Amino acid sequence: MIPRERARFRRGAYLIPSLFTTGNLLCGYIALVRSIQGEFEWAAIALFIAALLDRVDGWVARLTGTSSDFGVQFDSLADVISFGIAPALLAAVRRERPDLVLLDLRMPGIDGVEVLKRIRDIDAGIAVIMISGAGDLADASAALASGVLARLQKPVDLQQLKQLVGDVLGRSQSPGQ
Repeated sequence: MIPRERARFRRGAYLIPSLFTTGNLLCGYIALVRSIQGEFEWAAIALFIAALLDRVDGWVARLTGTSSDFGVQFDSLADVISFGIAPALLAAVRRERPDLVLLDLRMPGIDGVEVLKRIRDIDAGIAVIMISGAGDLADASAALASGVLARLQKPVDLQQLKQLVGDVLGRSQSPGQ
């Protein structure tokens, strides 16, 4: 290899470890999303792949002599997501079962009826209060048929919501609180 080609290879070689780090970060993100969706097996698989990629990125950086301050910081960020936040969320979602979920019928990326089905898959005993707009009557009826405790129309009457939450949680709510 002539010096000019070697210099070009050297410049491009800095990307190789960063690609593995990016894969690690992506797997951490996937684990977060899958945990929230209740797909715990996929979250665990993503974390396992993140661990493999984390092992490889440092090894490749040392092998190619392409360690950099950016690479070290980028690897630290990916590690915080993949081995700090994602496992903590996975454990919390598996361990904690809320007594009540307030759920909007219309949400970006997913509708409330689909979220309700996932909640029922995780724990059928979780109480759900559905909030919907005026035009959502058919979907709200489907939600009620799926075991929603109550349906509130937007704009929500806060006193009614407070009473419902108090009833579900087994506490009596006085109007002055």
